[in-house]
Amino acid sequence: METSDTQALAALYPTESKIINLSLAVALALLGIGIFAPMLTLQKFYLFSNKVSLASGLLQLLQEGQVFLFVLIFAFSIIFPFFKLFLLCKVWNGDTGDRERHEKHLHWIAQYGKWSMLDVFVVAILLVTVKLGVIADVEVHYGLYAFAASVVITMFITARIAIVINTLAGAR
Repeated sequence: METSDTQALAALYPTESKIINLSLAVALALLGIGIFAPMLTLQKFYLFSNKVSLASGLLQLLQEGQVFLFVLIFAFSIIFPFFKLFLLCKVWNGDTGDRERHEKHLHWIAQYGKWSMLDVFVVAILLVTVKLGVIADVEVHYGLYAFAASVVITMFITARIAIVINTLAGAR
């Protein structure tokens, strides 16, 4: 396929472009939902109930003075996922003239991708830890599923863009 060096990957693969751009938008929407929607309800002694979202949990950490934990979870759960989606959008829709930069961005995304399920695992460990039978019960809500779906969709998009870039590099 003979193409200009300044064309975007999206322009080179118009059909796939619609799917990838739609997937990026869905992942972004699910990430937003996952951050602000309730992830779980913790009920203690059948009297006290507390719905927790990622955003409310972060605010509670900050109010309790747990700055290190706040920064760590904020970075891995909010900043990095948004940044990753931004970079994927830039790599897919930006011009291919700077292929080395795209490969560098994709390499960074792939390296970070190894950590992207960390948030879901932390919440899962939290669920297992607080399931204390009659003392406390945990009910999972759609926020956790939305957040996990965003992470998984982003991983698939990253893999697909990497395949496209490697295919293009092999064709040159």
